[in-house]
Amino acid sequence: MRGLFAVAALLLATANASAQPADPTPPGGIADEPGTPPGKPVKLDASPPTEYGTHQLGVRARYIFVTKAMLSPYFDANTGTQMNSWSVGLEYVYRKPGKHYDIVTSLDFSWLNVDDGNYLGSGHDPSLDTHYTQFKNLSFISADVSFIGWHKFTDWFELRYGGGLGIGYVPGDVLITTNAGCTAANARDTTTCHPTVTGPINGPLTAQQEAALKATEGGGTDTAVTPHRHAGDKPPVMGVVNILIGFRFYPVKHMAITADIGFRDAMFVGAGVHYLF
Repeated sequence: MRGLFAVAALLLATANASAQPADPTPPGGIADEPGTPPGKPVKLDASPPTEYGTHQLGVRARYIFVTKAMLSPYFDANTGTQMNSWSVGLEYVYRKPGKHYDIVTSLDFSWLNVDDGNYLGSGHDPSLDTHYTQFKNLSFISADVSFIGWHKFTDWFELRYGGGLGIGYVPGDVLITTNAGCTAANARDTTTCHPTVTGPINGPLTAQQEAALKATEGGGTDTAVTPHRHAGDKPPVMGVVNILIGFRFYPVKHMAITADIGFRDAMFVGAGVHYLF
């Protein structure tokens, strides 16, 4: 009988031991997550952490300009071929984690305030091909994608540089009228080289001069003797070439301020502000 009691006591002791909590996690093992039932596998998140500022939204404003000197290779004479204007834009920036470049997608609206005046193309006969040219509500709506590299000097200051390509639509009108009395010497002078129906042009057109040009529209061959104002060869669509260099500042959390200079179908200087998230 004593042998049977000894065997029974051994079985009870073994059952009691199996009901005790598991031993602590050995060194190098994975402990149970708090709140996870003992023995249940823990799911591990192997995805990389999101880098702060990976996505950015911003607005920008730019002063854009084209000088007479920049266009002089294309014209033997001009009085109005220069532009001083503005553009505004929206930008989405994707800063690829672990890389030192941004992918910038932008939508831009530019006012093209080109001065009216006389134009004579390079290599053309001034007596036949000098035109009084007017720009009516000319603008440029465009989009581009650029790769912009960056280098941080401090946590709040970095250098930016890069470029990209795009395409845009050109609303507005370009109107041209053949001038009379023009020579190589006076092709720039709108007081002596001008359409016959306007008389000398001294500065902006008067209301009477505009009405006289308007009356010549509607057909006919535009010549120095019989001027007929007509639409010029304005392209409805133009490509975009974007090149820039600039700086970026981080004054507070979630904000970046940029200052750039470059070329986007015209020279520009500008600034923008971005929200980082």
